[in-house]
Amino acid sequence: MTQIDIVLPAYNPYQGWEEEAISHLSALSAALPEITLRVFIVPDGSKTGHSSDVRSRWSSSQWPVFYCDYSANQGKGYAVRYGVKQTDAPFVIYTDYDFPFTLDSYKQVIKSLLDGADVVIAHRESASYGRRIRFKREILSEISHFVNIFLSLPTTDTQGGLKGFSQVGKSIFLRTEIKRFLFDTEFICLARRKKVRIDVVHGAIRPNIILSAMKAKTIFREIYSLPRLIRARWFS
Repeated sequence: MTQIDIVLPAYNPYQGWEEEAISHLSALSAALPEITLRVFIVPDGSKTGHSSDVRSRWSSSQWPVFYCDYSANQGKGYAVRYGVKQTDAPFVIYTDYDFPFTLDSYKQVIKSLLDGADVVIAHRESASYGRRIRFKREILSEISHFVNIFLSLPTTDTQGGLKGFSQVGKSIFLRTEIKRFLFDTEFICLARRKKVRIDVVHGAIRPNIILSAMKAKTIFREIYSLPRLIRARWFS
């Protein structure tokens, strides 16, 4: 049996999220019976969504589940790094707590890992999510696409919430420093710099997923991360 650790950053998730996540994980386990999963949940200083009842549901699920707690909100990049540090399986996947991708997308990521990829990126085709992006998020998405082209990355979609890596990829991921939105891009910059095997697979968003809104200040804050991305891509 091959073991894979799944890291779920879950900041202030909506009511009932754990039941939906358990349902999606059950489908993944059923589709890949040869894979053993463990789940690492990072609340990232949440005020809601992680009551004792929620934790009890997770503890009674079919997988080993570990809560990775700390007090203050730090941002998604910090949260994913914190969770990844707790893992020790040969392969790690991180994704959003609502499992926004189709089952086949997760299966493709896992297949590429088992086939020898060090880093796997699920690339979202615009047709699968473009009409569901809020306006401000669309602005940041366009900025991100431009930056990815400028940085000569293997995909223009580094911000999709599904990536996987081997132990080699894990060591690279843990070198990232950005706490919030662009940590994904920093990771791919570092991986490209190290010339490890990066696979890009098709990632389709589930039909009922609406991508969340984004504050304007987030857009401007992330623009200031560009020098760090340039350093990660060419000078780290």
